[in-house]
Amino acid sequence: MEAKTLTNFLNEVKERGIRRNNQFQVVVTTGITEVDQSLEDITMWASTATLPSRKQNFVDVFYHGYPFKVPTNMEMDQTMTMTIKSDEDGEYRRAFLKWQSTVSNPAISDGSIGEGDKKINTQSNIRLVFFKDDMETVVETYRLVGCIPSSVGDMSLSNEESALATFDVELTFQYFELEEATGTFNEIR
Repeated sequence: MEAKTLTNFLNEVKERGIRRNNQFQVVVTTGITEVDQSLEDITMWASTATLPSRKQNFVDVFYHGYPFKVPTNMEMDQTMTMTIKSDEDGEYRRAFLKWQSTVSNPAISDGSIGEGDKKINTQSNIRLVFFKDDMETVVETYRLVGCIPSSVGDMSLSNEESALATFDVELTFQYFELEEATGTFNEIR
């Protein structure tokens, strides 16, 4: 096996390219028509998103006094956080709050009432779509199944500065899977 050189690396980069962290889009489908319509263009307003992690667990099995690592179960992080730039009308934040309210009714007089839909909604998915440099060719798509907004973060307002108003949304989901990535974003959506 020969040692890799800088030339090997540059040739590899030229052939395969390097992923940039801004080559993604977000597609939200909740199964709630009003929320889906409001979040149809959320990808332009999502400034960051965190791809969940996955970990293989092992157990030690001893054979003739030597430990062998034997795989047991797979562990997945079941949360994802997105930072959203707020639109002027506040429609995006209200859409996430409405989506969250389908699970628990936030009635102020009685506290949160558990009268919403408690079953896992498999129609409620987030797709994180990754692109090549042309920002059209889809490289891979992560589908987060059974999403629910677990936290719609605060939004700081100030009369003293002109920074963009943003808020974080934490989504809890059941599992994620890789979907086959072919074609362009518009063909997948």
